[in-house]
Amino acid sequence: VPLTLIFNWWEECHKFAPTLKVLRYHGNRSDRARQLKQFNEHDIVLCSYGVILQDQKALSQQKLTYIILDESQKIKNPQTKTYKAVNRLNAPHKLALTGTPIENSLIDLWAQINFVNPGLLGSLKQFQKQYIEIEEAERGTQISALKKIVYPFILRRTKEEVET
Repeated sequence: VPLTLIFNWWEECHKFAPTLKVLRYHGNRSDRARQLKQFNEHDIVLCSYGVILQDQKALSQQKLTYIILDESQKIKNPQTKTYKAVNRLNAPHKLALTGTPIENSLIDLWAQINFVNPGLLGSLKQFQKQYIEIEEAERGTQISALKKIVYPFILRRTKEEVET
């Protein structure tokens, strides 16, 4: 979760799931060391991408059931330290939430899908070869094929749909 949204998520968790124990994993290094010992006492742990980056070794050793990334476009670049740190986390179930799955290129989509379902779109090199480094004449066919692959993994809602 982006740091600015941790409090919002904390409030929403208490509003919609009041029986679940929520830990806000943040603060200085000694605060987080103390909180890390309490991980297993909580149902939900909220932390920022920055904290994941700083504490990736300790966090990658935690037994997690779900990882839910809010604003998952933060991991759109597979070359960044943040992408690599988030991918070190282990959980059998993963979700990525974003309003903008593609900001700059199809690689943004590959990175987020690869987090949720590793290998679904092949390696980054394979993905680039199949969907990016192609002739213009092939682009429409390849993009249609890509949409069919990712369709079962994407739930899109417009503001109007949510408000009704």
